[in-house]
Formats: sequence, C-alpha cells, structure tokens
Amino acid sequence: MQEWICHTCDSHLIKGGMPSIAVANSLQLALIPPELEELNVLERQLIAKILPFAKIVALPKGRQRAVHGAVVCVPSEVETTVNSLPRPSAEAQLLQVKLKRKIKYKGYQHFYTVNMKNVLAGLRKLKETHPHR
Repeated sequence: MQEWICHTCDSHLIKGGMPSIAVANSLQLALIPPELEELNVLERQLIAKILPFAKIVALPKGRQRAVHGAVVCVPSEVETTVNSLPRPSAEAQLLQVKLKRKIKYKGYQHFYTVNMKNVLAGLRKLKETHPHR
C-alpha cells in the first residue's frame, strides 16, 4: 500500500527541514478518554458546545478525505438542549431518537439510542478535564 503525505509536510521535506506539524516535534493527539470514546454521534452532539458542519469529500488517492468549502461552527446551548430532554427516571434510561433531514419530510434519516448513563459520564469527564469552562 502506498502512503501519502500532506502538501505542508512535503514542502518541508523537499527543503530538508522537519515539518512543524510532525509527530517527531512532540505534536500528537492525546488519547480520547473511554467515557467519551463510547458515545455515539448523537450523544456527542448533545454535550458539544460547538457543532461543526462541513462538506467532506473523498480524495482520489490513498483513501483520504478532505474538507471542501468553508466549515461552519454553530454554537450549541447545552443547557437548553439538556433541559428539553425528558427527565430520566433512572440514570440508565435509554431514549429512542429519530432524526429527519427536514421537519416537513415524513421519513426519518437516522435512528439513535441515547444512553443517558453514557452521556452523563461523558459530561462529567469533560467538566473534570476542563474545569474552568
């Protein structure tokens, strides 16, 4: 399998330099905590402060993807969202959620099960990791 590198790294390597965004420069992503890793797409969106929207396209080589056009970041009112959810009788309650593309459409696009226990555990972990926010 042939591997590909980004244009920024390629231009640095051609000049004989170390790319500034290389792992060798101690630039690496931190591990995702297990409380957040087990959340599904909708559970992540419920506790996210900002929801990014972008058009992601497949690149012709190397099975990589790219963002096409602008990325729009929409702030989310987490407190308002949480207050609009039904009150859980127990922390282990599961909520069935059906999402439509548009309200006027009859059919549903996605079906999700929201596990309140996982959402609350993820929210606690975020508060623990970022106490000042």
